[in-house]
Amino acid sequence: MPGPSWNPKQSNQPKLRYSYVHPAAPARAQPAPAFRPPTFSSPAPRTPASRSPAYRPRSPANPPEQAQNSGLEDDILIQLAYTAAKAFVNTYYVDLHSNRGSLAKYYTPTPTLAWNGNALANGSDVEKLHVGMPPATYEVQCFDAQPLLPNGRGQCSILLATNGYIKFGEDKDAPLRGFSESFILEPDNSTPVNFLISSQSTRFVF
Repeated sequence: MPGPSWNPKQSNQPKLRYSYVHPAAPARAQPAPAFRPPTFSSPAPRTPASRSPAYRPRSPANPPEQAQNSGLEDDILIQLAYTAAKAFVNTYYVDLHSNRGSLAKYYTPTPTLAWNGNALANGSDVEKLHVGMPPATYEVQCFDAQPLLPNGRGQCSILLATNGYIKFGEDKDAPLRGFSESFILEPDNSTPVNFLISSQSTRFVF
């Protein structure tokens, strides 16, 4: 395509200067790059040496050596709770069977009590309830005991759960009924078993 023209004889015409740019060649199609799935690398495990000096397995108030001691103390507390609970079970359920008139001594002055969904005021109410019932035989099949928070004197309460069977009456062929009970035992050195019942929930399964 010719560019603009001009007449040199006509001096009053401005001189035109231009350049002609060839159209760009069509771009060649480039092959699409091969797809490469992304790769992920697992971070290197953090060793104690790679952690900051301020790192502690527990709070600064409980350094590692104290944490180990705490675990040892927990094991001792669990063992003590089991031993105390076993002594309580062997005493309480024997009296529940053959000496029901002495049950009030097992309770604190103001316990929280529930017997098959009915609230009882204190240990005397529990004693009267069992004295008025027909003879019953309790057979504890299993129990579980866990220590609760210690008090200011270094003693701890015990959470006790028992399960077993109860048989009413003297007939050997009387049907067995299931029962479950949960207790909170408070330390009290004035009692033979060193604990009193501060909370109890009893449920029979008929």
